[in-house]
Amino acid sequence: MVITQKAIDSELWQNKIVELLQKLSLEHKDIKKYILAFIHRSIVNERNDFAPEHNERLEFLGDAVLELVITHKLFEDYSEKQEWELTDMRSALVRGRNLSQIAKKLSFQEYLFLWKGEEKSGGRENDYILANTLEAFIWALYLDNGFEVSRNFILEHIYCTLPHILENRLFK
Repeated sequence: MVITQKAIDSELWQNKIVELLQKLSLEHKDIKKYILAFIHRSIVNERNDFAPEHNERLEFLGDAVLELVITHKLFEDYSEKQEWELTDMRSALVRGRNLSQIAKKLSFQEYLFLWKGEEKSGGRENDYILANTLEAFIWALYLDNGFEVSRNFILEHIYCTLPHILENRLFK
């Protein structure tokens, strides 16, 4: 993946994403991966000279890492549960609504690259966009810092919502 366009090279956006990583107590080797995780398709559609890629494809790998970590932790923590119960719990944890709430709690909406139309239509608060961005962020974290760091992030920020989900019966 060769990324050399203006969005990725922008000192302003690099500083913004570094600020976010510092707030999350995360180190980085390649800030460009994290910037890419916050680029929405609306930028690419309108200004591909500014950003030739967007985060939707990246969330595919982030989603896989997320599901692996959550599945393994549920398997460890709930040995008495049946497979279908674990599946329901996992689904509730990785559901877009839950991921969007977590992204909002982490202030991801402040770091999104959106084009004017998406911005005007409320894209920063769009649950689908925020959930995808969180998964793309997990992709960046995994590729930049490895499995253990991404695992710890997922446990700290996503798995920790399980008691609330169970208490409020937010699963099937």
